[in-house]
Amino acid sequence: MTATHWTLAQTLQRRGITTHALIKASGLSKGTVYDIVNGKSQGITLETVDKLLDGLEQLTGQRMALDAVLDRTEPEDPYAHLFVDAKPYDHEEARKHLVPWTAEELAEDEQYWAALAQEKKERREKPDKTMQELSEIFGKNSGDMDESA
Repeated sequence: MTATHWTLAQTLQRRGITTHALIKASGLSKGTVYDIVNGKSQGITLETVDKLLDGLEQLTGQRMALDAVLDRTEPEDPYAHLFVDAKPYDHEEARKHLVPWTAEELAEDEQYWAALAQEKKERREKPDKTMQELSEIFGKNSGDMDESA
């Protein structure tokens, strides 16, 4: 999800404009401009944005784009710093640290997988009750249609 944030403080700093000068040039209240510069203002009108841009244009003598006041960016991943120096997972290295299974554990694992395979096989061979009922319904209906044709 993207996030909209204020860029006015950076614009003022980059251009060497004081907050006080912008307040005078824009005609906005001191509280409004300071809240925006400090990133505290959450909801403003388009009229306020226009006054900010007009004030900046008056002070710089240049046409100002919306990004002088606002910007919309992708938020940073809060966990990205955890993976900066991360190495790829090495399966072989991980296997070196595992305790080998006993013969009993290997036999139990083999039985588990064999039972699971048998269960899947039985499910495939045993027709689903709903599918049987549907086949019977459609089988009868299609047979009726063939006889009338």
